[in-house]
Amino acid sequence: MRNIEHTHDHVRTEIESPRAGLPTADPALRAALECEGQRGRNWATLLILLSIVFVQVLIIGFVIWAIFW
Repeated sequence: MRNIEHTHDHVRTEIESPRAGLPTADPALRAALECEGQRGRNWATLLILLSIVFVQVLIIGFVIWAIFW
């Protein structure tokens, strides 16, 4: 990350691409790498959301078990 602008109450940062050092001569290779990165991010988001839902169902199950046991 680079700090672009400094003021008293605001700092704007720009996040550099992790693939910035890769050669960009081949557009097909660059497109494939960008697509792969996005796909991995989608899977990570899906797994996080599913784990949150699983924990909520588990807590609801424990509450029901505690009431009726």
